[in-house]
Amino acid sequence: MVRPAVTQRPAAARLVAVALSLLVAATAPAGGPGTVLYKWVDADGVVHYSDQPHDGAEKIKVAKPQTYSAPPPPARASVAPLSRPATGQSAAVTQQYTRVSLVSPSNDDVYTNTDGRVGYSLAIEPGLGTGHQIWILLDGQRVDGAGSTDGTLTGVERGTHTLVAEVVDSAGRILGSSESVSFSVNQARLKPTPQPR
Repeated sequence: MVRPAVTQRPAAARLVAVALSLLVAATAPAGGPGTVLYKWVDADGVVHYSDQPHDGAEKIKVAKPQTYSAPPPPARASVAPLSRPATGQSAAVTQQYTRVSLVSPSNDDVYTNTDGRVGYSLAIEPGLGTGHQIWILLDGQRVDGAGSTDGTLTGVERGTHTLVAEVVDSAGRILGSSESVSFSVNQARLKPTPQPR
């Protein structure tokens, strides 16, 4: 039985050539400006591709693939790096403040669907001295604009976080510090409503 010659439409032939070129480029060793393929049609009209020469094969040069490296993600804008005293200055916690403690959140608290907002409250004894400041540290980073005994942190992402409150003097020396508190922020998932059949 004699089979008619197989003819490929130009668009289909280009698609096959591109697909094979990409396959070869992805699996070819990275060692030269490109790779060589061989293309031929057998007696039954079937098109073949190989990386080995064949009688009557057409030599096809495959270019190296293009690559792309993504830029690094942007830094979080709401948290500033923690500023500590310069070397040689004392950063030891002194006993000027008898109590610096986080009242809220408590250890292992879980906040759900807060839109990134977490309230905090702390107790300081005696009251805040002249020239002293409160620093709130979220995951070890000082939070800009958080400097009172009660407030709300914004932009808190889903996950587990740590919170610490520090009282510092005008030179940035730590005068009192709370224990670290760990809490989590979750985003609840709603189950889809089953559709009647």
